[in-house]
Amino acid sequence: MAQHMGLLGETHVFDLLDRTKYASPACAYDYYVVNRNYDPITYMPSIYVNGRQYGYSIWDGCFIGVNVGDAFEVPKDAAVPRFTAGGGPGRGFSLGAFI
Repeated sequence: MAQHMGLLGETHVFDLLDRTKYASPACAYDYYVVNRNYDPITYMPSIYVNGRQYGYSIWDGCFIGVNVGDAFEVPKDAAVPRFTAGGGPGRGFSLGAFI
């Protein structure tokens, strides 16, 4: 339920909205990434979660024969913990579990 409410913290700061394939080479795509995280005070899009700045890295399964891609969140400061939100991975909650 937390996932459907958007309360999993850092797992959806950035999402891959679309990818467009070029004619050549075989695994060449143009990606359209959107920021899905919002500041609760200003309601403006934000790349910060609990004061930690995030960027993204794109993974594409084309090279292993899978037709899927994803934008994975990457903390800008490697010295801070990866997940800080209460509903994030590593907090004792499993996907599909209710809090």
